[in-house]
Amino acid sequence: RDQALLQTFTTERDIELKRDRDLQQIELGIANNQSILKNAEKRLAENRARADAFTKGAKPIPDGLKQDIESDENEKRRLESLIGQKHQELGVVREKYDDYKRRFAELRSSPSMSTCSAQAAASPPGPAPKK
Repeated sequence: RDQALLQTFTTERDIELKRDRDLQQIELGIANNQSILKNAEKRLAENRARADAFTKGAKPIPDGLKQDIESDENEKRRLESLIGQKHQELGVVREKYDDYKRRFAELRSSPSMSTCSAQAAASPPGPAPKK
């Protein structure tokens, strides 16, 4: 894993850039789900208002409307849960890249790893691909 870390990133800044790209993807997902949630909440409010109109008119709420309300409530809960999971994922990604940066710095400052890295960099590449 250490060797992969050193081969993947050349500087701590590279690690930060990768972290930022990964975080941006998650944040875009959150924003998208928040937009969908907003529409679901609007639909739910409209359906509840329609149901209230039936109740005030002393009429039974149609089964289809009841199902729509239940479906909207379930969708709202699902999206809120998903958004919460994505927020947790942000923390996990930040922690992962903090660990990468810490370990990268340790490896770069370690004399034995510097020697191994230098040897790996100096070793000839594998055989040329056959034509």
